[in-house]
Amino acid sequence: MNAFKKIFLMPVCVMSFAFFSQAKELQGDQANACGALLCLAGGMMSGECAGYISKYFSIQMEKPWQTLAARKNFLNLCPQGQAPSNAPILDNPEKYGLTQNNDDYTIYLEMLSNLDEDCTQATLNRVEKRTAGKNGFNVIYEYRINPNPTKSCKLLTEHKYSNKSIHYTCKNTQFYSEEDWNNGYTKKFISKQEYDQLASAQRGMQIKEKSINYIEYHTLLRSDPQRVKQVTNYDTNDKKSIFSYFRLDTLYFQKMPIEKNCWEVKDKLVYN
Repeated sequence: MNAFKKIFLMPVCVMSFAFFSQAKELQGDQANACGALLCLAGGMMSGECAGYISKYFSIQMEKPWQTLAARKNFLNLCPQGQAPSNAPILDNPEKYGLTQNNDDYTIYLEMLSNLDEDCTQATLNRVEKRTAGKNGFNVIYEYRINPNPTKSCKLLTEHKYSNKSIHYTCKNTQFYSEEDWNNGYTKKFISKQEYDQLASAQRGMQIKEKSINYIEYHTLLRSDPQRVKQVTNYDTNDKKSIFSYFRLDTLYFQKMPIEKNCWEVKDKLVYN
């Protein structure tokens, strides 16, 4: 088996300065093909990979199948023997079925040419938004970190020679209200005594309005004026003011952080 085909079995960690230095020593499409090949195999499309990946995705044909074929042909431009001399590879690739006499190499190239984004924590930790209902004319939305892998990560991790391992680590997959999502926490309502025992960063308070009648309003107004409020609206039909009365209750809650870093991405390291 040639040296470069072994590159497919290397973990991303070997995409180091050494490799990119060797790629830069090549010229033109050979250098770009080698860089794109290793970056795609590692699911990386930013940093030093950005230039190689940009050239790779600039290959666009009239029909999708033509684009796929052209990209596979481009990857094949990388000459043999461009793996760094100290690259960790499988000790006996043939026992995994990857030889020059079968189609694994072609299948792997086809998989790589179908990748359209990187496979990193930043990409996987993408926000999913859904409609939860309506409040009048306003649409109510809910949010969560998408618990499903991206297409590219799914392709990379499901291949038998993948060097990627991904895991969804958050405890649940529930959606959160827009208010809670933007705050970064849900509210666990507790007693004043429990509230006082919390660290300051965990404490939260809010005011809840409860509708009351005129007599309750004036009774509270005399004893605790901060706990009540009056709202005045004008009725244009009856040509008179309408008064509404409210008791203001203080509610105490504990801030329960929402996990937004839910995906773990690791490389499978295999050495000689």
